[in-house]
Amino acid sequence: EITTRLVGSEMCIRDRYGKSYINNHNYGRKKMEFMLLQKGLNSNMIKELLDECSDKELEEAKKQWVKLGNKEKEKKILSMMRKGFEYSMILRAISELEE
Repeated sequence: EITTRLVGSEMCIRDRYGKSYINNHNYGRKKMEFMLLQKGLNSNMIKELLDECSDKELEEAKKQWVKLGNKEKEKKILSMMRKGFEYSMILRAISELEE
């Protein structure tokens, strides 16, 4: 029983840590997944956390696009891909900003 509570408590702590990490960093899904794996979270938990925050990713992609300013479109896309944003997410952000 004690072991079960400790494991449950650790999972709760990791869940809160993962949510906090996602909310405090401006990375795309791919880089966020990599960083959380490096921090010791398991892939199932990471997938659940990132799925919960998918709307945040689109908003973050839009912010990053605007923040990059008047650079060439291709350079902005490559910069965002290095930050972990998927190409499809970048294109979606661009199309929403152009509307």
